[in-house]
Amino acid sequence: MYKFILLLLVLLHVESSTSNAQTTYVRSINDWHEARIKRLKSETGYLNLAGLIWLQEGDNTIGSAGSNQLQFPVKAAARLGVLNLHEGKVMYQPATGITVSCNGNSFT
Repeated sequence: MYKFILLLLVLLHVESSTSNAQTTYVRSINDWHEARIKRLKSETGYLNLAGLIWLQEGDNTIGSAGSNQLQFPVKAAARLGVLNLHEGKVMYQPATGITVSCNGNSFT
């Protein structure tokens, strides 16, 4: 009888430990999923990507006019400037009259 009770206690302990490990594992998966969704929805996350257009080597004109290689929505200026891709590096040259700013600060 004592062996049976001891065996039962051991089994209950093992089951309890397994249950705690599963709960911890499920919680870690849920935390990871939550963090992933938060990253995807962030300001720089993939879900905020409005378009994916590959630049060609050399000059790539940008703006809302149909003649641009990279067309922006109609509310953008007809010609925003040129993106120049050279050996994996990109330089932006704004069109005449275009003001460039970052966080409200204009720069050239």
